[in-house]
Amino acid sequence: MARKNATIESLHIWGTHSGLQVRVCYRGRILRSWEGPSGTREDMRQKARDFARGAGFTHANGRSLSAAVYVQMTRDGQTETVDQFDTMAQARPMLQEYRLSDPTGRYYLSRRPCAHWATR
Repeated sequence: MARKNATIESLHIWGTHSGLQVRVCYRGRILRSWEGPSGTREDMRQKARDFARGAGFTHANGRSLSAAVYVQMTRDGQTETVDQFDTMAQARPMLQEYRLSDPTGRYYLSRRPCAHWATR
């Protein structure tokens, strides 16, 4: 029997205090997703595993997705995203560099980019 792998991804929903999304993906396509409070994480993952088995997948690999970290700059009431990193550990040293190089702007880390960054 051929091996068929599904990926079960779980991530926090932006703008919510405790929102969680779990989804089943195959070859980069989302087949099914569930949303709910984070207290039901294991229940939702079990639903995803059951769905994958019922859809004919022989294996289901889980992974937790973390969102990107953005360096934001505010000056004169305007906010701009100036950089993006995969982890907080990568972003913190660069935040210090931005603060040293431009003391007139207020630089900080955010999990969300400004509106224009997303359209790049």
